[in-house]
Amino acid sequence: GRDIVLKGVSGAVLDGRRLGTTLTITRGTVRVTKMTVTGGNADLQGGGIANSGTLTLVHVTITGNNAAEIASGILNTGSMIMQRSTVTANQNLDVSGYGIENDGSMTIEESVVSRQSEGGISNTGNLSVTRSTISNNHDMPEPGGLENTGTANIAFSTFANNSAGNTSGGGIGNWGS
Repeated sequence: GRDIVLKGVSGAVLDGRRLGTTLTITRGTVRVTKMTVTGGNADLQGGGIANSGTLTLVHVTITGNNAAEIASGILNTGSMIMQRSTVTANQNLDVSGYGIENDGSMTIEESVVSRQSEGGISNTGNLSVTRSTISNNHDMPEPGGLENTGTANIAFSTFANNSAGNTSGGGIGNWGS
């Protein structure tokens, strides 16, 4: 609930030790740089990060987090910018959970979203993806790379090797703008 900067040095790790969400931002402005966010285990949503404030991630890796329902890596209901970061190898217990759930405003720049067992990104808010790679995400039955029911702008980005268990779109399933 405060304005804060978390700056990692020499391989810094923020580990939730499977006790709940690793990093929760309820309000305020938070900037996280040069660290790994891991070990989150949410009862419902937001295993690694749950943001309802204003969050900026720069050179951050979100990996090894779990959620019972959705957003094993990141749940964003606020405003978020992710630059030169990676969301990879997070796991949902639900069949359509996604590594990133964006219900707010999110900008992804020069980043990677890969190897999510239950889909890469679900967007119901406003999403911008630029110079990024969304790859090797798998979901059943939802789209593997991006499920968009909000507004998404994608530029100079790669969607590759994503898969879905039905005809909803391996790379992108779009029911929004």
